[in-house]
Amino acid sequence: PSRINTSEYVPTLKEALTMADRAGSKRDRAIILTAITSGLRNTALRALRVGDVLGELQENRPLLIKVEPSWNQRIPGACKNSIPYYTFVARVSVNAIESMLHERKSTFGSLSPEEPLFASNYNQLPRTQRPMKPLSAEELRAIVKKAAQAADIEKWKKVCVKSMRKVFEAALRNP
Repeated sequence: PSRINTSEYVPTLKEALTMADRAGSKRDRAIILTAITSGLRNTALRALRVGDVLGELQENRPLLIKVEPSWNQRIPGACKNSIPYYTFVARVSVNAIESMLHERKSTFGSLSPEEPLFASNYNQLPRTQRPMKPLSAEELRAIVKKAAQAADIEKWKKVCVKSMRKVFEAALRNP
């Protein structure tokens, strides 16, 4: 079956940063910033766990994310073709992650290394179970669309999660 080719809109870096600032919550801000400064794919972003970053956050080092084939057991396709790679996350994203985790720890009392870094906020789950549920692909899509709309991007309906990776790629290519 043929797929309908829907055009996507890749925000400028300025628009993407505005999306992060208007995302609505510390979690959503951290998600947008991590997506645009790391180049992580949708599945890898959702497969990240607190334990993957906690050590480096505590050492106040630049945040290195090592995507490994074992992540495919967390979320299928998290490590595309089971080829490991690594990426660094910009300081602005690290600050947002730290702020989000601080808020989460004060809300839930503790953080487990096994928790998804970007946990679901699905309101049909009991509040105590939410920190252990990773974001779904649909939740991530909704976060990106909502942030694009809040940032007053004219073509916000055409901004998708993959667009965030393309913002990262464009930033790498431009001086």
